[in-house]
Amino acid sequence: MDIDAKTVLYGVIERIGKKHIESEIISSSNVPQIIRDLFSASIDYLHAYEYDEEKVHSDLAVALMHYLLSVCLIQSERKVEHDKGLMLDIVIPSARQLRTDPKRTLLLAFPKKTDPASINAQIDALRRIQPNKENIWIVFGHYNDELITPCKEFSTYVPDNFVKGSLRPFSSIIDDIRLFLDVNKIKSFKIFPV
Repeated sequence: MDIDAKTVLYGVIERIGKKHIESEIISSSNVPQIIRDLFSASIDYLHAYEYDEEKVHSDLAVALMHYLLSVCLIQSERKVEHDKGLMLDIVIPSARQLRTDPKRTLLLAFPKKTDPASINAQIDALRRIQPNKENIWIVFGHYNDELITPCKEFSTYVPDNFVKGSLRPFSSIIDDIRLFLDVNKIKSFKIFPV
C-alpha cells in the first residue's frame, strides 16, 4: 500500500492538537519527548496497514524534521540541488553557507536506499562537498544493524528504541542542532511582535 508519511504525521498533529504541540515546542525544554510522541504515534497509526517500512519511516523522519525546523524557526534549506548535481536533503543554515563556510554548515541526510553500498555512495558524495565529517549527520527513520556499518564515523540518528553504542536518539536532534547553531554563533530566525 502506498502511504504518504507527511499526511500521516499531520493527521497525528491535528489529533493531538497543532497549537498545543507548537506552544510546547516553543516554550518547553522537553522537545525530545514531543518528538518521541509524534514519531511513535505516527508509527502506531501505521500498524493498521501493510507498507514499506524502510521508505515510509524514512519519509516520516523527513516530514517530522521539516515540521520541527519550521516550528523552531531554525534556518534551513530542504531538497537543495548542489552545484555538483547532488540532491541534499536538509542544509542548515543554507547552501550558500555550505559553499562559503562549510565548517559552520550541517548536512542532514536521510538515506532512501538502505543497503550499505547505497549509503556509502551517498556519504562519499556528501564528503566531496562537506569536508567536515562531523557536520554530516545521517538520520534513519527505520533501523537495522546493517545500516549502521557505513555510518560509524558520523553522527547517526535512529528511532529512540534502537539507540545503542554511538547511535544518537532521533528525539535529540533538535537539541543537537540548537547546540551546533549556538557553538557556531548562527542565529535562528526571530519573530518580533508588531
